[in-house]
Amino acid sequence: MALRVSVIYSAIAGLWIFFSDRLLGSYVTDAQHLTQLQTFKGWGFILVTALVLYFLIRHEQRQIMRADAARRVSEAHLAEVINIAADAIITLDQEQRIVMFNQGAEHIFGYHATDMLGQPLDLLLPTRFVDVHRHHISDFAANPDVARGMAGQLEVLGRRRDGSEFPAEATISKLVQNGQTIFTVILQDITQRKQAEQRLRESEIKFRTLAESMAAAIFIYRGGALLYVNRQAETISGYTRAELLAMDFLDVVHPDFRGFAKQQAMARREGEVASARYEFKILTKNCEERWLDTTAGTIEFEGALAGLGTAYDITERKWAEEGLRKAKDDLEKKVAERTAELSNANSQLEAFSYSVAHDLRAPLRAMQGFSHALLEDHVGQLDAVGQDYARRVAAAARRMDELIKDLLAYSHVSRAALPLAAVDVTGIMADVLAHLETEIRERQAQVVITTPLPSVIGHRATLRQVMTNLIGNAIKFVPAGIAPQVRVWAEERGEWVRVWVEDNGIGIAVENQERIFRVFERLHGIEHYPGTGIGLAIVHKGLERMGGRAGVESVLDKGSRFWVELRGPSSPS
Repeated sequence: MALRVSVIYSAIAGLWIFFSDRLLGSYVTDAQHLTQLQTFKGWGFILVTALVLYFLIRHEQRQIMRADAARRVSEAHLAEVINIAADAIITLDQEQRIVMFNQGAEHIFGYHATDMLGQPLDLLLPTRFVDVHRHHISDFAANPDVARGMAGQLEVLGRRRDGSEFPAEATISKLVQNGQTIFTVILQDITQRKQAEQRLRESEIKFRTLAESMAAAIFIYRGGALLYVNRQAETISGYTRAELLAMDFLDVVHPDFRGFAKQQAMARREGEVASARYEFKILTKNCEERWLDTTAGTIEFEGALAGLGTAYDITERKWAEEGLRKAKDDLEKKVAERTAELSNANSQLEAFSYSVAHDLRAPLRAMQGFSHALLEDHVGQLDAVGQDYARRVAAAARRMDELIKDLLAYSHVSRAALPLAAVDVTGIMADVLAHLETEIRERQAQVVITTPLPSVIGHRATLRQVMTNLIGNAIKFVPAGIAPQVRVWAEERGEWVRVWVEDNGIGIAVENQERIFRVFERLHGIEHYPGTGIGLAIVHKGLERMGGRAGVESVLDKGSRFWVELRGPSSPS
């Protein structure tokens, strides 16, 4: 400031004297008058320069005051930043005594700043490291470096107020002021980081231990280069671990699958798929083809993303599948051949059965005709025994004819194609009553049908045969002297429709209720109740072929309730 004022003053004074003297000398010739004017000029110069100097000094003072205020604000801000920093910031004098201890240091070490000012740094260090750190700071003071990491960039240990120790990272810097060296230590508690690193190391040890003991081969790769393989990968591929880690992953893949494997790896690298599972072949060191079932994904490995593949050797399974496929093809061929043979045999058997039935029924009709002729035209020539024999022959021929018809019906139900469709049960029952009209009238039976009956999915002709047999049995198997009473109704049970046929007949013992649905199962002699023993077998077989079921609820001498179930039209197929 003084130099600046002096320079300004000298410049103004020199210019004023030079120009004013020359101006006065050119206009004033009187020496006395000139002296007076020069006197006034001198006092004017003094006044003007005094004012100029006043304003200049005033301006400079204001600049200094503003700079000083800004410095104090900056220092206050810096002190506040230092004080609230999360890291410990500790300032030491050249005697290594604490002169500043921020809030971060209070939080980390557990001491209050007021308790630590003037105390040696030794309080914050484990006793066994005090001498090492004192020597470190002394050596740093003599070194031209202005900052360095404590303990040569290695971690150091701090000691809290409660005596516990913790790992830390610290740097130290120095500043010389007025011949005094001031040290500043910035320290960070890295306990959590060390714990995380320890957990990471333990996790890696567990991973490697698990990976080495797994039955699956594990490959970790980046950009095609293998970074890690486990023991099972060596076993499957035939290569040593060193050989695999020096190879490209695609070198192990069978040529037929290299394009596919490369496409999958690129898709994962570009984020198109997170993970995938597929099967492919590899070539072992001995050029043997092996099948692998592989799951591929992406993991973080050694600080960067990498591909992870876990693979199981499924070569034997593939061989077994190929064997099964060939066996299946052979079996299907044999089944087709046997089916054709069986179909041909069934056709021949059906033709034979109808032929035999026709050939058998022809002599039976002749026996019936001759028996009736004897009884009608020659009854006078026959005694009572002869007439009885003729009637027995006629009855036996009639029963044989009925048996042949029922066997043909059972055979037809068992083998014929039964296309299923919605069937109106009410219409079926009308046909059944019309067919049994003569029998109902002769036995004075009462048949009550609760209509309308729901429709079902079935085969119309087969269902008519089933209901005819059930109604016919209900009329037939009634104690002597009692008029048959039959009631038919239906109920819906979810997707099923159950049709009931209830009678007041002789009933069926519990132990016989399953037998009656078998072929030729008769519970009563022909002399008591007529029939062939095939009617209920036809019922059972017909329901089975239509995807339904049949059953009975009965008490001996109390009547029976037969039921049949078929799916309703709205049920899922």
